[in-house]
Parts: sequence; structure tokens; C-alpha cells
Amino acid sequence: MTPTLRVLLLSGGGWHGAVQKPILEGLARENRSYHLRLGVSVGSVNGVVDACGLFDEVAAPLWDGLDDRTPIDGIKGFLSPAYLGGKGLFKLDPLRKLLEKHIPASGSKLRSGFGAGYVVRETGAYETAVFLPPALEGYDEIRAAFGAPKLGLHDAVLASAAIAGIMEPISDGRTCSDGGHVHVLPRIPDVLLPHISAIDAVFCKPVSHWSAKPTTAVNSIVEAFCWAVEMQMEAPREADYAWLVTTKALYPNMAIRVFAPASVHGGMLDAKRSDIYDRYQLGKAAWANPTSL
Repeated sequence: MTPTLRVLLLSGGGWHGAVQKPILEGLARENRSYHLRLGVSVGSVNGVVDACGLFDEVAAPLWDGLDDRTPIDGIKGFLSPAYLGGKGLFKLDPLRKLLEKHIPASGSKLRSGFGAGYVVRETGAYETAVFLPPALEGYDEIRAAFGAPKLGLHDAVLASAAIAGIMEPISDGRTCSDGGHVHVLPRIPDVLLPHISAIDAVFCKPVSHWSAKPTTAVNSIVEAFCWAVEMQMEAPREADYAWLVTTKALYPNMAIRVFAPASVHGGMLDAKRSDIYDRYQLGKAAWANPTSL
């Protein structure tokens, strides 16, 4: 059996998702093709529009269309306040409307397979909802490895983006969310690994845990809360990077590239124009200096 599938993995990271923009632009210039794009949280948002060939039309304006009024709603059309009695502080309805406007729920615009990772909170089970376009109907290995998606396309992206207690989770008879707090990077089932020839993995933050320690003092309850949210993603990121290293050891002929910024700027919930610009610059440097495992 000759491995043939090429996979792109896009990590979660909130507004750090701006790091992924120059990397995805660079991959497009390379004419890098993938059979499957998998994302978590903001990586699933970037991933689904990239899989549809709509990144310039949908995601690029999302990252560029900023306003400087508040650190949380700086990216327009993503969140709205919620008064839902403990379900979350923010709703993802604006993001749903953005997806519905540009991407049919049928997945008919997909140019490659796409998957969004999320967690079923009642059981703690991690799942990935994978959608395949007609052009990939022949890739039975992907379908067999992931099975039929248990959420629709839009719900899967929203469930992946939700952060328990902060953003309203998706509920389809069960509560589904992730936001990168269980896995920062989407996982590939072991049964599919022998079919894969190459993986490109894009992290929004450094893969080293201690690279993301605070550079300024925490001076308020709000800052402390934001930092606690940040730190919840540190251990999953290290674990997911270790999984890539282990995968390379098990499959030495598999080409694995890792794109990750060497440092971190701001917090996951910051969205000022200057913050996004600085993260974009970190992404440009990461694109220029990938790590080959």
C-alpha cells in the first residue's frame, strides 16, 4: 500500500488565528493541495473556507475587518452578547450567518475533505465531523476512518469554535464544544495514518509551553480570567505536538511540516487591530521557518 493522502491540520487559538492567514496564503502560492483539511475552533473556521476555496473572500476580510473599541468584539460578525442563564457569555449566531451566507450546509462548495474537531461534554468523547465533496467520493479510507458526521457542517464548525462557559455550545440532544481546550490540533484516527503521505500542521501559538508565559503583570480580575483561558490551552498544545513527533517516529517516510510562531503576542481574547497585525507578522515568520519532523 502506497500512502497517497495529504492532510492539513489547523489548530485552535482564538484571535491568534490571524497567525494562520499568511501561512494559508503561502500554501496557496505553493499550489499545495490537500485531500483533507482538519481544524479545531478558529482553525475549523479558517479550514472550512480554505477547503471551499473561499479564504480570500470570507476569512481574509474577517481578519482585516477590525475595530478597536473592545478586546473581545474587535472582529465584526463573529460573536454577540448572550443572556442565556449559564450557557455562555456570547452567542456564535453571527458566525453561523457568515457560514450560511457563503457555504451551503450540503458541503457542495468543498474542494477537499474538511473536518471540525469538537468534544461531547456529557461524555468527554472527542469527535471529528468530516465532510467529503463529490470529487473525493472515492476516498473510502477517509470515510471509513471517521464514519458519518454526527453534526451538520455548520453545527460542526460552531461546536468546534465554542468554549464551554464563554460561548454558547451547540446542542443536538447533547452539548458539544471545544475551543481547543481538549485538543488544540485535530487528531487523525490511527487507522488512517498508513494512507497518509504528508501532513502540514499549523499552530497559532508556540509549541513550547513556556514560550507563552505572560510578559506583563496581571492587574485585574478580567486579565486574570483571560489568562486562565489562555493557560488551559498550553498542555493540549504540547500534547498534540508530541503526537506529531510520535507519528513521525512510527511512519518515518511520512513528510510532516510544522508551522508555529516562535513567540506569542497578546491573549486569546484580544482583538485590537494592532494585536491582529502583530500576530499576522508572527505568522509570516512561521511560514518562512517551518520545522520538518
